[in-house]
Amino acid sequence: MYVIANRITVTGSTELYEEIYAEGGAFMERQPGLVRHQLVRSLHEPGVYFSLALWADRESFERCARQREFKEIFGRTKGLVDIDHHRCAVVSAGEPAPAAR
Repeated sequence: MYVIANRITVTGSTELYEEIYAEGGAFMERQPGLVRHQLVRSLHEPGVYFSLALWADRESFERCARQREFKEIFGRTKGLVDIDHHRCAVVSAGEPAPAAR
């Protein structure tokens, strides 16, 4: 599992950023190897988001990120956000027991 975890500070319109991310998310959903993605917004700092994307492997993510459409979509965030990129590996994971769901 390969994880992309980015802290994003929106310096422009949060509505525009969310629209761009929705378009980028839809693009990623069509790519082989994406497990899931999520964009969450801080309750304490409304201009701060965290983008989490789980990929089957690093190669799947890199193949997606090299595509022209990916670069065009997320390139529209230039000047709109400051991003602290993190590429991660899962070291521990869990989920509720079946009875607790």
